[in-house]
Amino acid sequence: ELAVALKGDGRVDPVVTVPRDGALAAALRAKSIRTHVMPTSWWVRTPFRGSALPRALVWRSRQALLIALQTRRWVQLLRAERPDVVLTNTATIPMPALASAVAGIPHVWWLREFVTKDHGLRYLIGEPLSQRSIGWLSKAVVVNSKAVWDHFSPPIRSEEMRLIEYGIDGFDATPNRTDLPALRVLLLGRQTPSKGQELALYAASILKGDQIQVHFRLVGPIDAAYRDVLQGLASKLGISDIVEIVDASMRPHDEFAWANVVLMCSQNEAFGRVTLEALKSGRPVIGTRSGGTAELISDGVNGLLFEPGNPHDLASAIRQLASEPGLLARMSENARVGTQDRFTIEGEVGAFVDVIAAVAARQKDGPHVSHP
Repeated sequence: ELAVALKGDGRVDPVVTVPRDGALAAALRAKSIRTHVMPTSWWVRTPFRGSALPRALVWRSRQALLIALQTRRWVQLLRAERPDVVLTNTATIPMPALASAVAGIPHVWWLREFVTKDHGLRYLIGEPLSQRSIGWLSKAVVVNSKAVWDHFSPPIRSEEMRLIEYGIDGFDATPNRTDLPALRVLLLGRQTPSKGQELALYAASILKGDQIQVHFRLVGPIDAAYRDVLQGLASKLGISDIVEIVDASMRPHDEFAWANVVLMCSQNEAFGRVTLEALKSGRPVIGTRSGGTAELISDGVNGLLFEPGNPHDLASAIRQLASEPGLLARMSENARVGTQDRFTIEGEVGAFVDVIAAVAARQKDGPHVSHP
């Protein structure tokens, strides 16, 4: 999305690497964006269970070797392409940054996740040293929320960091119908234990016990095992009649148009793209009072915040909107108006061009030019 927008802007000619030749590569090439397939290993993984020290040592040794070998390929690519700046858009891979240092090309690191808090991953060389390495290997570090900023700084120096908000266009707000017999509650996103679907089901059972008319719709990629877990829990709680569990949708606009209110139940959301899409669609969001979610939701204005992991607090917030159609209507309008001229693609592109241009200019001028 950013690559397409940068190319359309015209001030940056993006060259993109992808880890495999699939749908993303095809979509980029369809937009006439030069794309290279570069197999890429992570320097993070899920923790080993129990006393698995030998396995952990084997993994560290293997990954270190793979990263060294792949960095050589990245150096070759950079020397062939000779870019002005290299931008890495995830904290999970070090090769572009390492290769940039070898090739003498300035590097920008774009951090869009906590890594440890949200995905439960562990670094090959530990989190403190990895975070310091991100700072050492970069001329600038871009983050997508204040929560991510605080997570990485320190060890990364604050003066090296820049906050750039996501830009999203094309989400037209459809009227939010408040005259329906049941409040329509949507939880959209990958369906995994960390995203809070089970918490939403417990809140649904509380509301059904209180005779509050609600209908829950859980939408997003889900594997068969976790679908069974959710369906089993819904059956146990006696709420199968008010809960839908739906696989990934290619039309999120339609899902937001269906909903009256959207949930964000993750305890450690780095930013919350779904939250932003919901707000731009004119749908208030009930989200956790944590992470990047709390930066997007103004409690009582465009949504409501609840204590992480507390189904009763979540149920109370849903009950409030189900019981007060006027409040729901006001929050819907506030959500739409408050994001109308903010979080735009043009704003995101302009901010990235500023960072890229400043880093490139500093490289040409020498090391004594101050940070942007």
